[in-house]
Amino acid sequence: MNVNILVDFKENGRDKNEPHIVCGVRDEITAGKVVKKKLESRGCKVQCLTVIEGIWTLEQLHDMANYGDYLDKVNHKIIYLSDEMIEYFRSIHNNPDAANKIRAELSERIRER
Repeated sequence: MNVNILVDFKENGRDKNEPHIVCGVRDEITAGKVVKKKLESRGCKVQCLTVIEGIWTLEQLHDMANYGDYLDKVNHKIIYLSDEMIEYFRSIHNNPDAANKIRAELSERIRER
């Protein structure tokens, strides 16, 4: 089985996103553990692992992770959230200002593309 995973993580204090396609694993959780272990061995702190169903290229997965492309066309599920991410989601829950800030950041990324 091949599994597409989008990873949100921190490296040297900077937020980053990376797409991964993990080949030859038996399930999504195993794939997530492989990716998480790989990044942690580089000194990264994994924030979130999201599985994207279907067949996608690394370029398409990159665009999903960084610009939100194709997200309206995919089935996805979060298989891991760090304590820090759980706290972040709680802090923005029902907070219109935070939602607007996230939208503005995404729009800026798309413009810079």
